[in-house]
Amino acid sequence: MIHILSQILPIIENASPIIAGALGSPIAGIVINVLCKAFDANPGDVNDVVSKIASNENAKDIIKTVEQNHLPWLMSALSVSRLSNIKASIDVSWDTSK
Repeated sequence: MIHILSQILPIIENASPIIAGALGSPIAGIVINVLCKAFDANPGDVNDVVSKIASNENAKDIIKTVEQNHLPWLMSALSVSRLSNIKASIDVSWDTSK
């Protein structure tokens, strides 16, 4: 899933380092569902939300709004209540030969 999200990670990271960091955490699935709702994407199809974020010229503003609306919960869920900024760098490879 992270490989799929790598297409839009720069957009998300620029708009909300906290949400970008959450995508690399145990709450990633919940965050993706929140993004699906914000971008009117099918929550069962990660490719749909990736496509909608990548093609939406207002994606940064929408992601910033998601962060503002969910910041207390995100910070609590990440257990980093004093953190004001997260910079995520994720490099994941999948063996698709099996």
